[in-house]
Amino acid sequence: MTEAAVPGVGDGLTDRIRTYEGPLLGYALRLTGCGQTARDVVQDTLLRWMSQDRSRLNGNEAAWLFTVCRNRALDVIRSRSRERPAGDLAAASGRGDEVRGPLSGGRESSDGGATGGALASPVSDRPERSQASAAEEAVAHEEQTRALVELARLPATQQEVLVLRFQCGLSYKQIAEVTGLTVGYVGYLMHVGLKTLRDRLGE
Repeated sequence: MTEAAVPGVGDGLTDRIRTYEGPLLGYALRLTGCGQTARDVVQDTLLRWMSQDRSRLNGNEAAWLFTVCRNRALDVIRSRSRERPAGDLAAASGRGDEVRGPLSGGRESSDGGATGGALASPVSDRPERSQASAAEEAVAHEEQTRALVELARLPATQQEVLVLRFQCGLSYKQIAEVTGLTVGYVGYLMHVGLKTLRDRLGE
């Protein structure tokens, strides 16, 4: 979403849109598994935000934005699930492979774009790199890919809180507001998810 596409945007709002747009897109992509759908969800979210009296958000705009984004994405998933066989209905609740897929790294979305987002990037082919730096980069990429694969194996609730925390930068309190969970349970999911990742990656 660009400033030209949003008549009347001013007072620093464009910079704030840019701040949130990337993390929201990554989150929506994680939920929907489709790049175009994720962009539509984020655009709807930001348009709703701009139509609000933002002074009433009391500095809680991040939680508001991610909550609206989540609800809109889940609405899309539920609508899409009605057009699929009964075996795919788990996706509507946020627990199916549709939701978890983008976190696995190399899979591509239906619009042809990689779904790993900022969490994973391909090894560069710059010819000027030394063999040592190329090897180090390849090892780092392999480790990152493995971490993404293990992340995708976690229960959906653990995946979601980890993504909101480490990819989107939300606090425990904000994650609780977005997901409807208690702060204590968010902390528990974070602890269990991280421990599981450490154990698996340490094998």
